[in-house]
Amino acid sequence: MSSTWIVIVAVAAVALVAGFFGVKCFSASADPDDAVCRPKHKPAGAALTMVQLRSINAMYPAGTHTYTVEFPEGAPATISVHCGHWHQDESYTEEIPDSVAAKVKEMIANSEVLKWDGFDGVNRHVLDGGGFSFAATWSDGTSVTAHGSNKYPEGYGYVADIMHELFRPYEKKFEYERVPKTLESDQITILFATFKQSGASGYSEYEFELREEPIGAAKNVVAKLFDYTGEFLKEPTLRPSDRLYVYAEAKNPSLSAVAKVIRKYELFKINGYDQTAENYNDMEWFQISALYDSGERVNLMGTEPFENYTEFRHDFIAASLSVVASHDPALASKLK
Repeated sequence: MSSTWIVIVAVAAVALVAGFFGVKCFSASADPDDAVCRPKHKPAGAALTMVQLRSINAMYPAGTHTYTVEFPEGAPATISVHCGHWHQDESYTEEIPDSVAAKVKEMIANSEVLKWDGFDGVNRHVLDGGGFSFAATWSDGTSVTAHGSNKYPEGYGYVADIMHELFRPYEKKFEYERVPKTLESDQITILFATFKQSGASGYSEYEFELREEPIGAAKNVVAKLFDYTGEFLKEPTLRPSDRLYVYAEAKNPSLSAVAKVIRKYELFKINGYDQTAENYNDMEWFQISALYDSGERVNLMGTEPFENYTEFRHDFIAASLSVVASHDPALASKLK
């Protein structure tokens, strides 16, 4: 008997025994990394009681999410969310509309999750990357569990895409609610800020990286400016070659002017803001991250302007430019 026939017979025997006893079985590749077993029959008349999906990003903890949907009898369905960068015991739960609950049930009914039970896939050729775990239960006791590392069962993308589409808004809402909305300090130690226009909003770009102290050979007063309309510069930068770069070094540069703008517009009250405009391709992208000596942070981003955004934007960029210009005479001579 050839070696090929020996492998085929061995695989068939393992699969037969595994199927009979309900233990782990293998795919036709005879690779334990491809393990899939215990396919379940569709529960007849049983109600879905729980669905949980955990998608894992090994490189970026904030990209790891756990969504748990529960369907208690006689009560509204709920969604519980946990993110990888939150505290281990921190999660947020909220009732979901019947329409959302119906979409989850429809997704499960149209998917192949009943064939996933016992899936335990590992791609040992990928050291980092991602993974998943999945669980679902029905009222008759039927259950499905599966997990993998850089390997996924057939139809996983369909389930994951719908779960993320339905519950990413809840995750963003919970993320916003968990961030402190108070600010005690006015001493900024590190500031990153970007304002980048696109489409109908214009072409101007302003980037700032300001620190109290240099890090190694890196400068601590850095700015990249493309002032297409001449809003802040005496002469507008009309061509990419006109873009201004500032790399200066200063000991304890004062960021009080920027801190005053943050205090004036009470940005800490919308700390964690992250909103995308429907016409985002024609809106200005902004991102602001300020770290204070107290350890407090103020972070905002998006393309959807918040209240008084236009006034804030002008004052904030002007204040940031004043800090940079105080350490770069060439830029100071160009400002209005």
